[in-house]
Amino acid sequence: CTRLELTDTTSPQICKLAVSYAEGSTWTAVEASDVVYPAGPHEEALDSKESRLERGVGVGGFDWMDFRLKFGCQTKVTGMFRTQLEDGIMGMDNRAGSFWLQLHEHYKKNGQSADDSFDPTQFSLCYDRQPLSIDLTPGIGSGSMTIGGSDPLLHSTPMVFVDNITPAMGWYTVRIKGMFLRTKGGSLAEPHPNAQAVKYVRVDVEDKILNGDAREGHGPIIDSGTTDTYLSALLKPAFEEAWKEAMQNPDAEYNNDPVGMTPDQIKTLPTIIVILQGHKQSTQPDKSGAVGIAGHHAHASMFQKNANHRT
Repeated sequence: CTRLELTDTTSPQICKLAVSYAEGSTWTAVEASDVVYPAGPHEEALDSKESRLERGVGVGGFDWMDFRLKFGCQTKVTGMFRTQLEDGIMGMDNRAGSFWLQLHEHYKKNGQSADDSFDPTQFSLCYDRQPLSIDLTPGIGSGSMTIGGSDPLLHSTPMVFVDNITPAMGWYTVRIKGMFLRTKGGSLAEPHPNAQAVKYVRVDVEDKILNGDAREGHGPIIDSGTTDTYLSALLKPAFEEAWKEAMQNPDAEYNNDPVGMTPDQIKTLPTIIVILQGHKQSTQPDKSGAVGIAGHHAHASMFQKNANHRT
C-alpha cells in the first residue's frame, strides 16, 4: 500500500489501498486491522473464546484460529461494488495480504503443521446456492467457502485440477486449450436426453487468440471476485461465427443486451465449453496452487478489449 504523509504530525500515518477491475469497478480504502475468527453467526459477534466454543466455533482443536487480520476499510466504491449484495470483497489470490495467506502465517506461528485433515494453504469456493445458513436475507441464496481443503458433499462430479501456470505468486492463471459450443443446451454433469442430435462447434482460433497472449506464463485468470466471464475481444469474430452455426441461424447475434426468454428457451441455448490445461496430477492438488474444478456452473460471457487476462 501507499503511505500518506499527513500535515498533522501528531496523527498516526495511514496506509491507502486502491484496486481497479477490468469491467470498470474500483474501490479505495485505508488499511486497518482487527482480531477475527472464521465461521460463526452472520449477524452476531462472539466476543470471547469461551462464547465461541459454546457455539461450536473453534471446537476440535481449532481454538487457535483467532488471528489479527490486516484489511482495507473502503472509503469509496464505484461500479458493481455500489450495487452488490455484500459490502466488501475478500482477497484470496496468492500474494501477501490475502485472507488465506494471513491465516496460514498465523497457523505456523502457533506451532501448527499441515496434515491430511487440515491444510490452510488450501481453500475451496462453491458457487452453487447452499441452504447452509439461517441468517441470510429471505429469498437470497448463498455459496460456500471451505478453508483447509474442499467438501466432497458439495460436489456433483469428481474434482479435477487445472494447471496454475503462475504458481509462485499472484493470480490463478490458466491456459485455454480449446473452446466449443454444444448445441441443444444442457450441462456437462448430466447426459443430454437427445445426445445423438448434439453437435460440438469449435471456436476456431489460434492458441494465442484463445488466451489473449502467446507468451508462456500469461493467460486468463480464475477470479472469484468477478461475477461474469470476460473473453478477449480478439476472440469475438470467431465466437460469433460459431454461435451462428450452433444456433443454426445465420442472423443470430451474441450480445449483452437484455432479452425476454422462457426457462425452456434458455435451456436450449448453446452450452459454452472451455477446455483448460490440466494439472499433471489431475486428481489431487499439490503445493503448486493447482486450481480445482467440480460440478457445473453457468456464467454470462462478455467481450472486452482490456480483458485478455480475465475469465
